[in-house]
Amino acid sequence: MRRVEFEPFRLTDAVQIFSIKINGSRDSEIKKFLNEFQLVDDLYLRADFDTILSILAQISKHGAKESFFRPEGRIQDRVCAIPVFIVHGKRKRNGSLRLYCLRVSDSILIIGGGGCKVTRTYEEDSLLFNFVTTLQHVDKELAVLEANGINLSNELINLTIYIK
Repeated sequence: MRRVEFEPFRLTDAVQIFSIKINGSRDSEIKKFLNEFQLVDDLYLRADFDTILSILAQISKHGAKESFFRPEGRIQDRVCAIPVFIVHGKRKRNGSLRLYCLRVSDSILIIGGGGCKVTRTYEEDSLLFNFVTTLQHVDKELAVLEANGINLSNELINLTIYIK
């Protein structure tokens, strides 16, 4: 079992954004993502990173609206990604960098890990697959808590759960 703690990332009037810390890690998943990509030399990844930061700023202002995310995972879970859309003429494609999240509602967002997607699907990349499945396990545990009447907006800040 892995221990998961929820660390506040940005708390605004519009949204509570948390990131997860696994097994007492010093850094949350968003901090690991920021540390890994903030000084990247590749111009395309740098542009993707800056766009993801811009999207996070918009989410902080307007809430975790569905339009900011791309569904990932399975239909029954709330796992999504902040992808970067690149427009070339009339064609729109996704950038390489992904930040995986759990969109609980418009007012609660939980950020997991992220990385560079160079395969067709996240399942083909062991690192990205791990980020997504971790969030799926977190979602499953949170859904049980919600079904038992726990209000996540009040409880996440002090919550510790255990997942596979």
